[in-house]
Amino acid sequence: MTVLLILPCAVGLIVLAEPIYLLLYPNAPQGRELLQISAAGMIFIALNQTVTGGLQGIGEVDAPAKALLCDAAVKAALNFLLIPIPAVNIYGAPIASAACYLTAFLFGFHRLRSTVRLSRSCSSCVLRTAFCAAVMGVGARLAYQALDSLLRSNALALLTTIAGSAVFYFAPLLTVHQRFEFRKAKN
Repeated sequence: MTVLLILPCAVGLIVLAEPIYLLLYPNAPQGRELLQISAAGMIFIALNQTVTGGLQGIGEVDAPAKALLCDAAVKAALNFLLIPIPAVNIYGAPIASAACYLTAFLFGFHRLRSTVRLSRSCSSCVLRTAFCAAVMGVGARLAYQALDSLLRSNALALLTTIAGSAVFYFAPLLTVHQRFEFRKAKN
């Protein structure tokens, strides 16, 4: 369920970062790259929260705490290494955060997977959802460009695109998942 919600949110933030940033901060549009990097990290934050809940639910309460120690070390090390590099500079902070949450997710997922048997269809579901989120991202980007040219209003084009993106996401999602379930039932 987490993947069904977080992937379209993150993809939407990535592909619409420029108009979102222009709407919120019209005098500082250069921050869109920070929003895009942070949106990618958002995926691992959500996945980590789900894995952490699973670990605590099966009594592995020490695993999230150990992961937190690893995460802090990764974030501190990457901040220390990346931020001083002139070409990276401020972008090092969200890169370090994304890497930190990725580390937390991988640590927790590995621990959860070694303790609980997970279904193989889980990865198939993630791939189908990622495909639908990518379709939504392309549709959202194209719709925004067309609406912005037509309406000549960033705010109106952006809000209309965000509302329309639900259709760009859920239409393929329902189609892809129904075909998979039909094929699965047929076998």
